[in-house]
Amino acid sequence: MKVLIVGSLHFEDAEAKRDAFITACRDLGRALARAGLELVVGSESPNTADKYVVEGAIEVPGSRKIVVLRPEGKEAPFLKEREANQGRIEFIYQLMKGPWTSVRVPQVLAADVVIVIGGGRGAAQIGDVAPALGRPVLAIPSFGGAANDLWQTLEPFYKQLGSLQQKLGNLRVAWQPDNADLVIQILRESLRLRVFRREGDSMTPQIGFVATVLFLLGMWVWVFASPPSPKVIAFFSLLGISAFLGTGLRNALGLLSDPTRRLSLNNMLSEVIAGLLLAFSLAVIYLIGAFTITGKFEFISSTAKTEDFQRIALAMTVLGLTGGWLIERVAENLRQWFADQLPNQTSSAK
Repeated sequence: MKVLIVGSLHFEDAEAKRDAFITACRDLGRALARAGLELVVGSESPNTADKYVVEGAIEVPGSRKIVVLRPEGKEAPFLKEREANQGRIEFIYQLMKGPWTSVRVPQVLAADVVIVIGGGRGAAQIGDVAPALGRPVLAIPSFGGAANDLWQTLEPFYKQLGSLQQKLGNLRVAWQPDNADLVIQILRESLRLRVFRREGDSMTPQIGFVATVLFLLGMWVWVFASPPSPKVIAFFSLLGISAFLGTGLRNALGLLSDPTRRLSLNNMLSEVIAGLLLAFSLAVIYLIGAFTITGKFEFISSTAKTEDFQRIALAMTVLGLTGGWLIERVAENLRQWFADQLPNQTSSAK
């Protein structure tokens, strides 16, 4: 299990709690190391929890990995610790371009659970985004800061922890060394019970999405390999199937680029309708161009040979995928094309 540690002394009255904060972080580092859990950290600033959790973890005998995920900087953190513990502690550096705000989501995704202790704005951002990404968050409120604010929001989730719920109050008062082991128990139980699963979260939309895409791929192969008669129906069937697949590709890429995105049936239906209409418009323009060149639609009707049909079918497939995938761009290009063509057609008619 990978544990992301976030927190700092960047909050009001922090200095009065500095010694206790540092002690708690080192206790956490030792407990996490003894439990065989992998750390994900980002900074070695003296004001951050990361530094002292790493110091505590290094004290425990044995080998382990520590992932350092942060923006690129002048010098990577924990280089002295890496040098002093070669062969025993493996530091894995994942340096990313951009500011800290752009690294928050990758940090959460790199871990299985998140601990927030103290902290300012950055810790609050991670505490807010982690549940949306399906990562349990344990806020330790006894040091104030962002963790204390997060506790108020996340407490309903903690009430699902069964017998451990009775011990949660220990994290709200002065820190005790035994709290570190309690934190480990809470993290494991949160994962086991999936207490951070929000109402409405379900794999059903994803399963339905995958099943639909597989069915459409099978339909495309069948129509392409054994086209039904008349062939014109087969052409436009492939166009419609491809528009659906283009919409599926659009949504799949959206999920990859934005892990917080959720599949919505209403949005999917709207995009499918838009993709179908745009793909049909592209097909009409394609047919207009072919008719203008040949003066007839023989290129569709004379497709007795399979290779002739498949050649044109591939063109229809590209039009369908384009319409479904690049909805905004296709819509803008079509709007411009019609705006340019209609005045010309009107002038010719006069």
